[in-house]
Amino acid sequence: MLNTHFNKAANELANHLKSKLAPTLMMKNLSLKQALKCDQRLFYVFDLDYHNGPSSQMVIIGNYYSLDPNGQGMILENLGSFNPQVAATVIKTFVQNHPLSSEHTIFDSQYSLDNVEQEIETIDSQLNESDAESLAELMSIRSIHGSILSTSGELNVNNVLSAFMQLWNIDFNSIEGFALSQDANSIKVHYHNFDVYLSCSPRIINDELLQTSAMFNQSWPEAFSKSKNSTHMFNITIDSNCDMLDKAREFVKWAAAILASHESSVSVLYNYYIYEPQAYLNQALVMKDNAKAVPVMNLIWMLLTPKDDKVVVNTSGLSELGRLELVSDEVSLEEASVITQVFYNVAQFLLSNNAHLLPGNEVKLNDDLVFDTQIIISPEDGSKTCRLSAKK
Repeated sequence: MLNTHFNKAANELANHLKSKLAPTLMMKNLSLKQALKCDQRLFYVFDLDYHNGPSSQMVIIGNYYSLDPNGQGMILENLGSFNPQVAATVIKTFVQNHPLSSEHTIFDSQYSLDNVEQEIETIDSQLNESDAESLAELMSIRSIHGSILSTSGELNVNNVLSAFMQLWNIDFNSIEGFALSQDANSIKVHYHNFDVYLSCSPRIINDELLQTSAMFNQSWPEAFSKSKNSTHMFNITIDSNCDMLDKAREFVKWAAAILASHESSVSVLYNYYIYEPQAYLNQALVMKDNAKAVPVMNLIWMLLTPKDDKVVVNTSGLSELGRLELVSDEVSLEEASVITQVFYNVAQFLLSNNAHLLPGNEVKLNDDLVFDTQIIISPEDGSKTCRLSAKK
């Protein structure tokens, strides 16, 4: 019984997120927190995280009647961060305001409750393979999202499409199933397995976040001053059932098309990192002759964290592409520049060859650069990174 409803809940929530969130937000993580039973009805409580939106949000989907797997679920949103007491209160209130009619009152021992106040059981321990596959399918809708910061509030879609076709030698008119649609908030381009959403909005990223993002790009001192002058954002969202790396490549292609067609572009904001337009465009063109090439410098950035008189180098962006982030030992500033290039080379290899680093692997770039790998688990949140230590 739970499997039937869970699969339906996952599918309904996936369709809802695709239709509502794709043009503006990128889903980072979705976790099932509880399954609550109340008055012969089943509700699922999810915790939803965004990359470039508000803090984690609680979403409830349910109102599934006993023995009625085809019933339409109800999605309850804007509930703040996950809180089991709030979830229970919301569901009890919903049930009391939406009593079952006689046609829905079906006795079922799995759902029969003494009263509406009875607490709900968690479903975590009851997830079987079918449930896990449903949740994995729901997570697969995660989109790649980023923005071009601009001093103009006009996104010329015809110019973007022309630039895209010219840059990447693609003729949309010859692609079966190509479709272009527009609503009040965005433009949707459909081709092959991709849905691409393009929109223009006032810049909502504040100066504090801009400055933090700009600091990560130490090779572009003007990153903040240039970006601060922006007034609008050209938003790009790539939604597809393909893997994250293919979506990331597609994002790079569309970002390049906007940069090539809009002189008002001042910077690229992707994964909380600010890129210089021309440098980003130059790196994008590594795919010009090889569509499967990985423009790693457009997707991954390096963070140097001071530690005493040394620094620690770590990547950001690999986790979004299904790999562990890389982190170094404490090194000098001179060594950090070498490590940064090493990390780019390792990331290029991992992404281009669909490879993963495992504990005890040896990474050998040449006779002088050999590294051992060690998987580090954070005691705070359980997240994993891969530390590369130079062999002496």
